[in-house]
Amino acid sequence: MRHSHRRPRGFTLIELLVVIAIIAILMALLLPAIQKVREAANKMLCASNLKQIGIATHNYAGDYEGGLPPGMLGPAPYAQLNFGQFQQVGCLFLLLPYVEQDNIFKQFVNQNTGVGGYPIALTDYAPPWWLNTTNATWAQTQIKLFICPSDTHFDAKIGVGVSAQMYNDNMGNGIHFQAQPINFPQASGLGRSNYVGVSGTGGKGTNTQFPGLTGGLQKYEGVMVNRGIGDGAGVNMTTFRITGVFRRLTLGQLTVADGTSNTLMFGEFLASNDPSQNQPGVRHYEGSWMLGCFGTVAGLQPSSLPVYPAGVTPDREPPYYCFSSRHAAGVQFCYGDGHVGTIKRGQTWVGPVIGAPPSADWQLLQQLAGRGDGSVLDVAPIID
Repeated sequence: MRHSHRRPRGFTLIELLVVIAIIAILMALLLPAIQKVREAANKMLCASNLKQIGIATHNYAGDYEGGLPPGMLGPAPYAQLNFGQFQQVGCLFLLLPYVEQDNIFKQFVNQNTGVGGYPIALTDYAPPWWLNTTNATWAQTQIKLFICPSDTHFDAKIGVGVSAQMYNDNMGNGIHFQAQPINFPQASGLGRSNYVGVSGTGGKGTNTQFPGLTGGLQKYEGVMVNRGIGDGAGVNMTTFRITGVFRRLTLGQLTVADGTSNTLMFGEFLASNDPSQNQPGVRHYEGSWMLGCFGTVAGLQPSSLPVYPAGVTPDREPPYYCFSSRHAAGVQFCYGDGHVGTIKRGQTWVGPVIGAPPSADWQLLQQLAGRGDGSVLDVAPIID
């Protein structure tokens, strides 16, 4: 008896195309969900980073009789001077020993002597850290804790921010911001950071008059101000030493003022472009973890945005002087008690225009940024 053997029938071209089309549709449906899950995980990790920085700050205070670190060791506070005789190191550098990076901290040398023992007292002085080859080399260390996983790193086209300090005086608010160009030796490889200290509306200063802001900028001084709190503002022009009285803000002082749970301490930061160079889709600057402190008044003009979302204005990235993030919901902040929360963003986030009152949301943000303003407005509308 003869048996016939039939070859198995293969797929036709149309069948293959149908299967491919179904797979493509499924991928298109699943991709947004996958991206949403990934972003949720990234936001949680970012919040964890801020939480650990907050814990490190409290551990620092434990070693300094309850005193918190200064926002930075920069130029004379609220003086419009920017001599090259000051360390220009930010609070994240001072926290290195408290985030398991003590081995890096110990490698930095005193620029005045060329040997170990970096000058970190509130009244110490030394040339900027990047002028010393050893310090500039160690500053290239990429510390995972200081980076938000949602950000796109190393996209800067012009420079890397190396120093930033908010201040205010009777002229208004200002910022000392310095960046090294990408082609500067070692600048392109500097360790990045997405977190900076919150110095209040306009940092430390003497300004008592500001359009639409009762009490002026001075009233809303924050936690992380240059060289701590106090009235030191002078500079000896012969020795370049900073003069005056400086002291660390203590957790106890913060508690009896506005309260640790009501005051912002660290915030997210993209350190992107300068508005004067407004090329679409170009990220001009990024920030290193040596950067200092920022205020919630964003920029040199009072009409700027205090919290700037990536993509809200499609023609450019968030400016370097704004708190900003890649998260869809808003910008995450670490408060004085160490908890982390998100502040919403939206079209209502506008600063005061000269001659007109600021928005209600903007004033609530200033209340959160100030450490002793005494304001008791309900901030729930801006909290996610």
